[in-house]
Order: sequence, then C-alpha cells, then structure tokens
Amino acid sequence: MIIKRRGGVQRQRYFETTDVERSQQLNQELRYVQSFRISISNGSNSYTVTLNSPGKMLLGVSLVPVNSSALNDTQVSLSLNNNNPLIGVAANNLNPSYVGNMIYFPVPQVLFGNDSFQFTFNKANAGSETIVLNIFYIPRT
Repeated sequence: MIIKRRGGVQRQRYFETTDVERSQQLNQELRYVQSFRISISNGSNSYTVTLNSPGKMLLGVSLVPVNSSALNDTQVSLSLNNNNPLIGVAANNLNPSYVGNMIYFPVPQVLFGNDSFQFTFNKANAGSETIVLNIFYIPRT
C-alpha cells in the first residue's frame, strides 16, 4: 500500500514556546504566597489550612524548618478537594534548600475558591519540629 502525503499540510503545534514562556512570566507576576507556622510532633499530625483569598491555581508548596534543616524522618500527604496530589512524600523534597534553585515543590492543581487543604505529617523520631508551610497559588481576579 502506498500512502501519499498531502502537500501543504503541516503538523499542528499545540503550544508555542513563547506561549509557555508568557505563561511562566504571568505566574511569576501574579503569584501569591501564604505561610503557616506548624509544629510537628512524633506520630501522625493533621492540619487543615484555608487560603485568605480565593485561589484559581495551586502552583506548589514548600516546607521550611525553623530550627534545623533536617526533615529526614517526616513524610507529608496532601488532600485537596477529595484529590491526593501528595501521598507519603519525604518532607525534604518540599524544602527549598533541598530542591536547588526552585522556591517551591510544584503541585499544579485547579482551585475552586473555597478550597480546604488537609496536610498530614508522619514523623518517625521523637521530638518536635517547627516548620513554615508556604502555599504558592494564583488568586482569582
């Protein structure tokens, strides 16, 4: 069987490079961050967090330890609107000093404006750790 190509037909590009760059630039300009100070003790700890202003898009989260830089023994799960974007992720992966030049761990999710974030921390070793939980998002306009 011989297949002929139609002349003048080009493949459609879904995203132009400039579109992606413009989108990233817009995210940088419009990005909000909201911070919460949380104390994590041994075992399972759950925290429900709501944003002050309604969000349109979740960009990511970061965990910054206040006293030390070690979050080796802690795992994080996130439940957002009956969706689980993070399940048992090592907390060090959400630490900005660990992920290099990124200031947050990307967790892109659509937000509906009245969202409830349920964070669960499982700490294996004894003692407590104080962290700052940062949520990066694009607000509704």
